[in-house]
Amino acid sequence: MLEVLRSLQFAAVAERAAARRSSAGDVSEPAEALLNAALAVCAQKLEPGGDRDVIGRMREGDGAACGYYRAALAARVAAYLGEREQSVKSAYLFDYDAASDEEGEECATPTSPVRLVVHVSEKTGALGALIQSLDSALTGQHARLVGTPELAHLLEAHVVDDAEAEARTGYGALLSARHRRPLQVWKR
Repeated sequence: MLEVLRSLQFAAVAERAAARRSSAGDVSEPAEALLNAALAVCAQKLEPGGDRDVIGRMREGDGAACGYYRAALAARVAAYLGEREQSVKSAYLFDYDAASDEEGEECATPTSPVRLVVHVSEKTGALGALIQSLDSALTGQHARLVGTPELAHLLEAHVVDDAEAEARTGYGALLSARHRRPLQVWKR
């Protein structure tokens, strides 16, 4: 009887793990689509020249090209997370250590991470697994795109639930910050 209970518990644990894996799934194709969409937006915002010109400018460290690309990618990633996970309420792009130019604007580089605060109704392991898988796929493809093989992470997402947002604790404090409030890039 004890062995039957143990095997049932093991099966339940294995089933939950499989569900988490399939929830995150293979995200290499969506990651490529997200990167391509961000490149297209960036190319549109900059002068005509196509995606190749944008990639060249990013490789050279053009802050405007890197910034537009990063913001567009943040919006696409946030929308993707919202489509896949119903608990996602909104997402915000933020930066807390960027270099600044003379006007005080941040200067993005090809290795600048996409920093998101993802506001959710409740935290789930499935969302964490999805973010981790997406980061891995995006990082590899972005590194090849801009020639930065040393890049360890591209997506830095901090998940904040309603309680943290209301109590203004941790990254939840950013959502109601008076100075340097993050930019909302997606909302349900």
